[in-house]
Amino acid sequence: MFVKIPLHYLRLSVVALFVVALQSCGPGKPGIYKGAQIPGGMQSKMHGLDNDLLEALKANNNDKLEGMMSSELIAAGHERMRTAEQISYHMQTGDYVLSKEYYIVNQTRGLDTLRERNEGVNNFDLIYERTAPEMYYVFFTPKTPQKWQVTALFCKLSYGWKLCDLELNLSADNGLTAPQLMAQAKKQFDQGEWLEGLNSAGMAEDCLRPYTKMKYLSEDEITNYYNQTAFKTFVKNQHMPVTVGQVNTRPLIIRVLLERNAEGAFPNINYLTKLDLNDTKALAKENEEVGKVIGSVFKGVDKNRKYIYYTIYHDKGNGHANPKEHTDMRQVLKS
Repeated sequence: MFVKIPLHYLRLSVVALFVVALQSCGPGKPGIYKGAQIPGGMQSKMHGLDNDLLEALKANNNDKLEGMMSSELIAAGHERMRTAEQISYHMQTGDYVLSKEYYIVNQTRGLDTLRERNEGVNNFDLIYERTAPEMYYVFFTPKTPQKWQVTALFCKLSYGWKLCDLELNLSADNGLTAPQLMAQAKKQFDQGEWLEGLNSAGMAEDCLRPYTKMKYLSEDEITNYYNQTAFKTFVKNQHMPVTVGQVNTRPLIIRVLLERNAEGAFPNINYLTKLDLNDTKALAKENEEVGKVIGSVFKGVDKNRKYIYYTIYHDKGNGHANPKEHTDMRQVLKS
């Protein structure tokens, strides 16, 4: 049976469909949408930009990157190119994946704050300027324990969606963020692991700003703990330099540095030896003996750790050495 629909109803239906289409294409209500809250069509569009960006960064394709950038970011010139090169380098050591994303709809201009309160100890504020009606922040991190975070900001400008900010910053050491590292430092100090506690507190300070506009709620506490508590606790309880008296050659540990790679952050123990640096067999034997007792020199340093690195300098007398004359034990032990 054929039913005749009045023409004015058809017109109303067409108008209604047109309005719905406009609403689905345009921005939603002003506010901040996180992850799954981002409207499906918009999220798909942004993920397309994400994929293009990661592809261009991994290949260090400057032409493609410039095509995605705002005129202001292009004008940044050398600084922008250096950031892209650094990101490209880090992307060779681990696959980067999307960790967080925020779609922002603005009604006015001025400063605003993105308040993340669903990350536990990692809760943070991100202070940003409402420079465009629509903005999209995305954080990428590698799957490796050592995490350098890539932060990108896309804005909808008069000439389309463009990349307006791009940064690379350390976000985690050995898989732990700054607030987690501070908690670890406190636990290590409580256990008398003075070097480990100081290193964890220092790593927390290094990981404090995964993005320059991003501030952990515990940032001030972390900074104060490192500057006022951790260092003083270490100096009070751990004598440096320290002679390894359990080894016959009595090497003198002068400092301990942190060395980072994709697998994590590891101690590099620098010590002076009276042995000839060309006598690799004697150096290897001495280093083996140091390795056996290093946990008694620095409690906890050999606990749950994949690597400990050593850099050896020749003692020219009275604890003095030529900094240019040293041996990296990783090279010696491979020979």
